[in-house]
Amino acid sequence: MVRADANVKSARVGTVSPSVGMALSVLDALAEAHRDLSATEINSALALPKSTLHRILNSLELEDAVQRHPVTRRYSLGSRVSKYAPQLGSSQLVTDFMELATDFVAQYDETIQLCTYSQGVVTFIAFVESTQPVRLSCEIGRQRAAHATASGKALLAHSEAETVRAFLEEGELFPMTGSTITDPEVLLTQLELVRQQGFATESQESARNLSCIAAPIRDRSGIAIAAVTLCLPTRSIQQEDLDRLVGPLLRIADQLDST
Repeated sequence: MVRADANVKSARVGTVSPSVGMALSVLDALAEAHRDLSATEINSALALPKSTLHRILNSLELEDAVQRHPVTRRYSLGSRVSKYAPQLGSSQLVTDFMELATDFVAQYDETIQLCTYSQGVVTFIAFVESTQPVRLSCEIGRQRAAHATASGKALLAHSEAETVRAFLEEGELFPMTGSTITDPEVLLTQLELVRQQGFATESQESARNLSCIAAPIRDRSGIAIAAVTLCLPTRSIQQEDLDRLVGPLLRIADQLDST
């Protein structure tokens, strides 16, 4: 029986296109790293011929399956891939988030989302909506500029110094509203505050009449791999909002750390 199972497995492996298998290996390496990787790092992990790896990375980049940072030239999973995990249920982080988020919304009735960071933007990969008549409209794969969002600040504040430096060197911090932070020094000051208090906020910085609170989800080294964020359809965050919601949000982030 064992031999028969082994033969079946061997037959299945034999039907996989080598190009598809190698492309999936590249995606696996990026997913498991929880950070951007250089082509050299990917090659060290997979031991592929450099020309083959270059061809695969180019093809994946053209399809938005991976994206390359314009400054560091490092690779990360692209926005196209982020849309698949929630539907397939293959991401343990997404699975755990959905369970915790469902309980959170049942108790507090506020929309909560899960997002990741890459190349200056945050991408929302899962959410649970509130039942309130006026609430944030959510969408898997939606992206927002990191400097204008609470989630982006939470992620940047707990990223490697190289990541923050590259983000600031990319270009202008463009305004999305009249309240968006456009001064790098002001942003750095806010990131330091985020590190001190453990969460980030924004009020009408990414959109009018929208305020958000976010907390980072970190790996074992303390680097942010994702963030949980809740958004209120209000012009500003009141102290009573912080008193009611920050504690539960931080507990969710703590439970998701190193998932």
